[in-house]
Amino acid sequence: GSSTTSNTMADATVLEWLHKANECAKRMGEDAKEKERCLDVLHVLLKTEVEARTIVKIRAGAHLKPLTAHVDVDVSRRAKELRNRWKQVVANASTVKLSETKTKSQPSTKDVPAPSQRNQTKRTEPPQGTRGKAVELLITAMEDVEEEHRIDATVLERIAQDVEQGLHEHFGDNGKGYKAQLRTILFNLRDKQNPDFKRNLREGNVQPETLATLSPEGMASERKKRRNPTNQSPRPVGM
Repeated sequence: GSSTTSNTMADATVLEWLHKANECAKRMGEDAKEKERCLDVLHVLLKTEVEARTIVKIRAGAHLKPLTAHVDVDVSRRAKELRNRWKQVVANASTVKLSETKTKSQPSTKDVPAPSQRNQTKRTEPPQGTRGKAVELLITAMEDVEEEHRIDATVLERIAQDVEQGLHEHFGDNGKGYKAQLRTILFNLRDKQNPDFKRNLREGNVQPETLATLSPEGMASERKKRRNPTNQSPRPVGM
């Protein structure tokens, strides 16, 4: 009856109605009333909300094919109308699912830890001591530029993660050495008198991983190096 039209139709019911429509279409030559029954069934399916999942699951297109190719113009027209409607339902559902997965992928960090947080799970450190926070601080220090050509955020994030990874591997843990070297790096990246250090890191002239073992003198600006005669050694200064 008409009650089925208001709700979403179940898989088995949709399949049943499609079989019924095909049976009526086959018997149309024997009984004129069969055409009316066939069109009624297709009309009900057109007016009913059928989920994309159902359309795909029962392979509705295959069941509609004989009806869309039927010799009777009215039957084939209505069957084609139904086929197009269901195609649209499936297409809409797939775009919705795509946007859902995009929005879901951002907050669901508890399921999959972010790269910068992956190694924190064993430690119970305050937020300011976490590796993720270090990456954030490095990104902020690097993007604070007044240049016309800005670097893509994903590139900055990758550089920051490489710097942090180098620190983590060199110092083993997020202890005093790690934090002291991170502070030195951040200080030099934020230093308005030392734009070369930031530019060299951003442009790939300095390998991010090497900052873990680079001394404050090694990060210093050329002006400071000239001012301090002890730093005139051309060798890269390690720790």
